[in-house]
Amino acid sequence: MLAKIATVLTSTLGPVLLGIMAVMLAITVLLGVVTAILTDNEGLVTVFDKTSQIITKVKDFFKGKEPASAVIRDKYNSAKALENEYNIPWPVIYVVGEKFPDLTHKQIVDELVINGFFDNPDAALIEMKLAPIEIFHLMNDLVEEKVDMPMLVDPTSGMMYPLPPDVGIVTELALVVRTNADCTTYTHKGTDIAAPEGTEIYAALGGRVVTNIKSTSGGFMVAISNDDGFKILYMHMVKKSPLPVGTEVAQGDVIGHVGSTGRSTGNHLHFEIWKDNQVRPATDFMTFDRISPGVGTPLDWSQGRCSRK
Repeated sequence: MLAKIATVLTSTLGPVLLGIMAVMLAITVLLGVVTAILTDNEGLVTVFDKTSQIITKVKDFFKGKEPASAVIRDKYNSAKALENEYNIPWPVIYVVGEKFPDLTHKQIVDELVINGFFDNPDAALIEMKLAPIEIFHLMNDLVEEKVDMPMLVDPTSGMMYPLPPDVGIVTELALVVRTNADCTTYTHKGTDIAAPEGTEIYAALGGRVVTNIKSTSGGFMVAISNDDGFKILYMHMVKKSPLPVGTEVAQGDVIGHVGSTGRSTGNHLHFEIWKDNQVRPATDFMTFDRISPGVGTPLDWSQGRCSRK
């Protein structure tokens, strides 16, 4: 009799038990995902704690740095000024501004104050229809997608390094004499900076696009001029820049991506600076930390095959 009862219970409750176990497993997986999102080295934290933590991390990230893009830099400086005046963390002002682009940063500060930011920051953000988890994601976007690069601007010249700060090795300096296969020579006018294909190229100075072509030697290239007498050429891009001639660009704007088009033996940026119609070496305007051994000596373009007939 007991065996029959056990058989009946098993056949009846088995699917139910399996269903319950499946639900419990799904919940466990979901909790695992949430835990992964909201956990750092100290262990599981609440969404609210994470908000304050990410604000601190963003502020630490930007200590002594500024965003590269002029547009983002203006927003950053605006938020920083209001932080100094109202003691509201600038990352909060910045990301709320991204959420409500029709409001000025001052209007955002006023709204935060009206909604009791100083008494309960999280409640004030929620009152503005911003959940703390959304703040968390906006903060991540701020660092990881929008301004993940501090400016590398020479304090004397004001010229910006044209690649991300931790990318690029100078493989040849400007004004080095090269030797052709027929033993004739020519002067290499730009600084070559080796970098992975697809690396973003930034405008070293603001100005106007005056050239956007594909040439036999320079490959896909862009030239940008400004009213201070500078004309800077960026060569060997992986593809044609989307910026048409006449486009106004700000310092730090993305103008293309590193490639190896034209006369090139590998992915690199040919960075050529003209000032008042004279070519100038980039070292007149910035210092390079990473330079390959032997750079600065004449390079035999023919790799030893120079021969006179």
